[in-house]
Amino acid sequence: PGTDDGEEDAAPFASCWDADSVAAPAPPDADVESEMRRLYLDGIGKLVDGEEVKAFVAAKNVVALDSLPTGELARLLTATNSNSELPALPEHLTPLTALVAPREALRRIKSGEWTSEMGPMVTRPDSESDALGITRPPWHSFADVLTKSGEKRKIKPGAMLKCADLNGISKGDRRADWIFREFARPPEEREHLLNCIHKTEASDFFGTMGDAPIASMPTALREANLSEPLAGVREGWWRTPTGAGPPLFLLFSMQGTSMSYHVDLWATAVLYHILWGAKMFVCAPPTAVNLRLLQQWQELNEPSEHPDFPGKLESAQVLTLTAGQSLLLPSGWIHAVFTPLDSCVLGWNWQPKQQLPAALSIVRASWGEMTKEIRQEQRAFPISELTKSMWTLLVELTRELGRAGAPSLTRQQANLVRALASYLCKRCNVTPREVKQQPHEVLARADKLLAHTVAGE
Repeated sequence: PGTDDGEEDAAPFASCWDADSVAAPAPPDADVESEMRRLYLDGIGKLVDGEEVKAFVAAKNVVALDSLPTGELARLLTATNSNSELPALPEHLTPLTALVAPREALRRIKSGEWTSEMGPMVTRPDSESDALGITRPPWHSFADVLTKSGEKRKIKPGAMLKCADLNGISKGDRRADWIFREFARPPEEREHLLNCIHKTEASDFFGTMGDAPIASMPTALREANLSEPLAGVREGWWRTPTGAGPPLFLLFSMQGTSMSYHVDLWATAVLYHILWGAKMFVCAPPTAVNLRLLQQWQELNEPSEHPDFPGKLESAQVLTLTAGQSLLLPSGWIHAVFTPLDSCVLGWNWQPKQQLPAALSIVRASWGEMTKEIRQEQRAFPISELTKSMWTLLVELTRELGRAGAPSLTRQQANLVRALASYLCKRCNVTPREVKQQPHEVLARADKLLAHTVAGE
């Protein structure tokens, strides 16, 4: 998995992360952290056994629960919750409290400056004057999701949704009307602990999704998305058959559910938008150290206890999203998710060009049998199409950047060209027909551009 010819690179992570390009942390926001703490304390009161709380507080040698640092409250909420899928949290965890205005997030994406090294962007809640531009479904609670008389943009009662029951540790398809009857029960009366992550299909709704899309991602993100087919490539990354952009994932989660550490399939970036409820994310950047730790853990089939993972993850952050907020998570970032309140979330996978250095390094690596099975079962596109897309992109880049004669590339441009050339140098037998040049000539032009850059530094 991860290459067109079955070959996997042993240790490609060195080019995944440019430490010199890491953005300086934004100043913390005390009001945002105060709200995070309130949410965590409320969740601990509802989900964690009182004796476990006392033992945790005593072990930390503090006088009271609310004396704990924010990261330790997150640790208590997840690690001592018997239903949590998270094996542990990183030893060092920094709260991410600096929010980004939606318009500023869009500006960073349009300008191309949002690289993986800039880190996650958590937006302020949308307002009439400052919104990210997501088209939302006409839902305000779980009672609104199902259609009652054939309304468009609502789910059919008989639609089969992907759903996991964390009480029974079972996964499978469940009827939508059964799922939302379970969500209607008070938490203390529930027999099931449901976490549904469902890629929407046209058959889930009345009418056609093209006539009345259930939701759509912001135009700026679609325009920056490499998932749309490049010239000469039949299929794009996470692209719907109608060409309407990346497919929408609906996430319906009961309080107390969680998802363990992972990088999204094919290492794409992710957009999450909270319709209601709350989510807590634990994130870590795709440094060589972190990716090797994740790889070692996954190759052991993700044991619940590991001496180094996730404890030794470096530069880990914890963040919280509530209704109206969005998270833009860069390519390759390791993350785990916990649900402190019943929630409904919209999600899209997409791939900005500037974040390919992180994505391609991860795609090239082996991630153990469990991930291999997931990639085979949930294949978003043939891996050969990815390779053809990258050839097309490298041809376009070398042509565009070479027009100036002997330009000196920016650091970001050089990282992108270097990542593409590194990925493609072993894949010269898989090129789109529209790429007229011999692959070795394309690679030679890339090397020439990089040589001029190095000489100019």
